[in-house]
Amino acid sequence: MALITPNTWNSVHRPIEYRVTFNSIFVLSITDNGGYARLNVGVSYLTQFSVGQRVYIPSGTYAGNWTVREVSGTVTISAPYSSSGTTFVTPLSNVSAQLWAGYPSTHEGYSDYPFRQIADIVAVPGLEGFVSIDVSGYLKSIFKKIEAPRIGADFRMSCPFRLIVSGYPQNTFYALNGTFDQAVLQNYASYYSILNARHPIHFANGTCIYSMLWPDTSIYGKHVFNIIGINGTGSPGGLGFDAVGTTFTVG
Repeated sequence: MALITPNTWNSVHRPIEYRVTFNSIFVLSITDNGGYARLNVGVSYLTQFSVGQRVYIPSGTYAGNWTVREVSGTVTISAPYSSSGTTFVTPLSNVSAQLWAGYPSTHEGYSDYPFRQIADIVAVPGLEGFVSIDVSGYLKSIFKKIEAPRIGADFRMSCPFRLIVSGYPQNTFYALNGTFDQAVLQNYASYYSILNARHPIHFANGTCIYSMLWPDTSIYGKHVFNIIGINGTGSPGGLGFDAVGTTFTVG
């Protein structure tokens, strides 16, 4: 089993997918067993199959999803026997996972989003022979409360998350409450990078809001924060706007 993980930064309003793929087994030969295809996978692989289990064959005469009918030295599947040959077969199984999200107790954002389990998931393999787990809906629920932005660091704008798959914790990634394009977000995933999330929002009273990613080297780690400048106070100052080609000044 192998796992494909999401990007470092993700928009909760777009798919955030984990993909679990299963190991394929080479079929040495295919014979007829009462009108059904009997697969010779080798004795050492028989323990990976059980009666009633679904299997996937990606190509060839027997391409598709089938059910195991018999395991007895070989594996007989529900595919009608057509011809001999060789192929690959993938035994499939449901995948259990737990989604955790929030900040650790040592982080300033803990009071907003404390680290906790937010979902218990059982994922079923699809017709293409892999399991897809889209966690965007679960993570979107974290940001359901709309609040006024804070001056300075506002950790309510993003949230770390991690998935535990079949008992194995995965790396921590980050969710943003914004409709950012996923591919664009990845341009800002390296060290010392800061994202200009959008152009400044100018209000009639001169107040401006600018959303950015806190640099990796910050004592807080990589998180989103707001900067609010009031008309006449000058530049919020010293936070790396020039590094991305934009100087932000409220005058």
